[in-house]
This record gives sequence, structure tokens and C-alpha cells, in this order.
Amino acid sequence: MSPYEKLLPAGGIRLLTINPEDKYPLSLNLQNFPLDKLPEFQALSYTWGKATCEDPDTEDRNDQSSDHDITVNGRSFKVKENLHDVLQHFRQKNETGYLWIDMICINQKDDLEKAAQIMLMHKIYPMAQKVIVWLGKDTSDVDAMLWVESSFYKILMDASVANGGRTEYFTQGLGMSHETWENKWQSVDRFIRRRRWFRRTWVVQECTLGKEVVMKAGDVTLCWRKLAIPLLWANCKLRVNLSSAFNVVHLEQIRKLHDDGGPMGHELVGHKIACSGVKASPQQFTLTWTMWSTTLDTFARQICATRSTPPLAWPGISSLNTR
Repeated sequence: MSPYEKLLPAGGIRLLTINPEDKYPLSLNLQNFPLDKLPEFQALSYTWGKATCEDPDTEDRNDQSSDHDITVNGRSFKVKENLHDVLQHFRQKNETGYLWIDMICINQKDDLEKAAQIMLMHKIYPMAQKVIVWLGKDTSDVDAMLWVESSFYKILMDASVANGGRTEYFTQGLGMSHETWENKWQSVDRFIRRRRWFRRTWVVQECTLGKEVVMKAGDVTLCWRKLAIPLLWANCKLRVNLSSAFNVVHLEQIRKLHDDGGPMGHELVGHKIACSGVKASPQQFTLTWTMWSTTLDTFARQICATRSTPPLAWPGISSLNTR
């Protein structure tokens, strides 16, 4: 029998909770809620297949992983290894509050429900107290990421150093050799290239719309902003050789456009833009939309592998169908 016996109310969503008991298989409960009566919840952003690729220097398309058994509302349910890993992580850390996870909270066998839920995603992610990006349980090279969000971020906030805009200012301020500096950034580059999450187009809406975004690699938690800003600076100002930084830089640019008043809450109908509740001229909005679409197009074309998955749920760009 299906765990989705109760039909969703119009405009409603499901949220799940994890049974805290340490038993196998993992046990989850689903509840229906209308959007205007949602409890506090967190939304998960992750990859449906494997979290990492074995060799970041080659294109590895074999991202399928094994199935794991869990129960949802007492019914048998199968999830992939990466999702099973994060559910176990939440249970072990006693993070048993409400969660929204697309693979479970949406009935994947009901095409009508999937279509309706996809069009609600631009509302779901902003309503979440936090968006958790699960990068997998592998923690290789994570020390370099912690260095970026702590030591490098801190010195970057020092205007006298940042305004110098030269590598020597940073290496001297951090008390490290040029070789150590290069090794740190190589580790950062390798960390990003090995995580499949950074290659998916669909993460754009999840990362951009979240009020607060944190990344988790195993038990290590990383702050999106404290990573994205330094990587943007290192890539653009210091000319650090980061082939992977393109992914993060463009995601941060899209977040910035959204924070500055991007086209969320608007609809693109043909070539006409209907502005609702936003004090902006058609010319201003058209310019913003152009910046959005150009950045999204660049992101999609240059870093994303195509997958047969649900389209992005932003009005006007739902034709993008890469995951």
C-alpha cells in the first residue's frame, strides 16, 4: 500500500519527521499542511544519485547508487544511498523536526501531483527556516573549506588587506608560504569538483530562494555566504586558479540578483512582464530579468550535466530541465 493515502489539499504540501528510535529500517512520518499553516521546517537540497564522483578530472556519468529500504507512514519505501545517508545523519544528530524533501514529500508516481508541487517550489524554499545542502558523508578536503570560511574570510574583511588586491597581502597576513597558499586552493578546487551537487542546474532555485543556506559534508557544517564571497573574490580579484569556482560564483551572483529584487513573484507572459506589488519600471525589471536569464543560461550551459528530472519552478524559466 502507498504511504500517500491522504490526498494533498489544494496548494498544500507534505512535511516529514524522522522517528528518533535507533532501529532499522529508518522510519519516517508524513503529514499534510496547507501553505498558510506550515510549522517551522527545513528544506533539503541534495543529489538523487551519488554525492561524489571518484575522479573529478573525468566526466563520470555513472551516478546511480543502490537502493535502501525505509518506512514512510508504516509503508515500505525505497530511497537512494545519498538520501539514506542524510536521513541517518539527521537521526543520529537528533534533528527530528519537520523536513521537506522532494523525493519523499511528493508522490513521484503521481504526475499531476508532481506538476502541481513543482510549481509551488518557488514558495516552499523561501518559507523554510533553513535550506540544508547535503554534499554527502565524504569529508575529504573539507579542512580547506573550513579555512576559507574562517581564516580567509576573516582577513578578507580587513579592508587594508582586501583593497591591496594582491596575493602577497593575503599570504603575509595569514602567515603562510606561497606554496601553502596554492595547496589550500587546490584542495578547495578539488572539494568542489568532486561534489556532484555543484553541477546540477536545479540547485539554483534551492540555493537562491533559501533565507539561510548551510552546507553539510558529513558532520561538518559550512556557511554558504562565508564560502561564496571569498571564492568570488579569489576567482575574480586574486585570479586564483579555481576551475570549479565558476559554479559557486554564478550561484552567488544569482542569489545577489534575487536579494536585489529579481523576478520572483512575477510572470513572464510572452514578451510582456506583469509586475505585481513591486515598485519597478518595466525597463528596470527587463534589465534585471536579462541579468537573471544571462547568468542562468551561462550556468546551465557551462557547468551542468543534463538529467531527466523536474524542471526549475520559477515563473518564466520553467523550461529549463536540467538537474
